Amino acid sequence: SDISGPNVSGRPYGSDVKSALQASSGKNYLLVIGINRYRNWNTLHNAVKDCQDLSDVLTREYQFEDDNVITLFNEEATRENILETFEQLQETISPDDNLLIYYAGHGYYDSYSELGYWVPVEARQNKIPDFIRNSTIHDYLRTINTKHTFLIADACYAGSLFATTRGAFEEDQRSRWAFTSGDIEKVWDGQPGQNSPFASQLIRFLHNNRKDKLPANELIDAVGNIVQRITAQTPQGSPLKRAGDDGGIFVFYRK
Repeated sequence: SDISGPNVSGRPYGSDVKSALQASSGKNYLLVIGINRYRNWNTLHNAVKDCQDLSDVLTREYQFEDDNVITLFNEEATRENILETFEQLQETISPDDNLLIYYAGHGYYDSYSELGYWVPVEARQNKIPDFIRNSTIHDYLRTINTKHTFLIADACYAGSLFATTRGAFEEDQRSRWAFTSGDIEKVWDGQPGQNSPFASQLIRFLHNNRKDKLPANELIDAVGNIVQRITAQTPQGSPLKRAGDDGGIFVFYRK
């Protein structure tokens, strides 16, 4: 269910990123950004729940710790807070660490400029300067100095950011990947109180997986195929162009 106020989970917001990253290197960090209650856009039903449920399965069943989860929900997910969180990750995360980012909220695509955007909580309708351009997010993914960064976005995302998929991936090489719930198209939020179709299949696959090591490309193939069969959406997943990807892959390790 939706939350009634900020940070009810006790996990750190963007302003506390540095304290969340003070542990030793080689850890998995999770940044979840979920917005249901927009000031000027229509309300979404399940974005925050999707973030919470994904965080729960990762911290309960995989090698993610509560102390390394950073949340930006509803009113906390302003343009300034989102960008400041990226800035602080850029300054403090270790080159041996891994970062998983999950965004659930409105997306916007400007067909004239062929540019895609995330929509922060305070953004006005049809005011592009209020949005966060996908290329800005891409630049942060390039400059946050992790071993592996994996962005999952349940919103519109420009497919032009993706690189051509290579045939083999090596975990010891750096990686910069993204997985989106659709291409340049609208995606469904799902029935109130449930999960979006994309989040539902993502969480179910992670829960049902019995492999000790699950490479991100296997998750992308399996979840993408299921979502495409049950919806009109066409999920996209691939390395990112010009983002520092060296042919590596994010791996989910079970506890």
